[in-house]
Amino acid sequence: MKRLLTLFSVFVLGFGSSLGVVSCTVRAKHERDDNDELDRNQDLEILNQIKKEAKQTLSSWWQTKTMIDIIKDYPDQISLFEELVAQLKTKNDGSLTLTSTAISKYRFLHQLLVGFKAEFNNLNQHLQNRYSNYYLDTMPLFLGENDISFDLYNINFNKIAKLVQDTPQAVLGITVQVNIPYEVHFKGMPSQDITFKF
Repeated sequence: MKRLLTLFSVFVLGFGSSLGVVSCTVRAKHERDDNDELDRNQDLEILNQIKKEAKQTLSSWWQTKTMIDIIKDYPDQISLFEELVAQLKTKNDGSLTLTSTAISKYRFLHQLLVGFKAEFNNLNQHLQNRYSNYYLDTMPLFLGENDISFDLYNINFNKIAKLVQDTPQAVLGITVQVNIPYEVHFKGMPSQDITFKF
């Protein structure tokens, strides 16, 4: 037994000094770390990338919709378009704002709204897949259903009749300014409402 204790003590003392001790230091909750600032900068960079990609994607989609030919694409909507232009002409400033419920009355405008929502949902899904570590059960972009509005302005062809070969009475046109406020959500960081105007 004495021999066994001697061997055990030699073993413990001989190898005991080679063992290291690891300790942790406790940081106060209010104490900032350099890594915290680095993480925050990376988060802001990702948030800005999401905003930039959303703006570029939505802008390029609207660029493809710059002109709608009512006669060619929506011949059954010509009378509604004429009513809309007549309504615009009665306004003092020649403008009219339509929200999503009023937009649905005019198929040529409603089609823009439906197409935009589909593009918005596709972009949202793409961003969620791309940043899947951050968006487990939420979506990156939020669009209020009734926040979308179209500002319509009458084009006065009487002033530019010299450039148009047809008579000014035969040519009708409006311009549409689209106002779409949406939010970007990312890790609970505050995001200003972004209004997309086109």
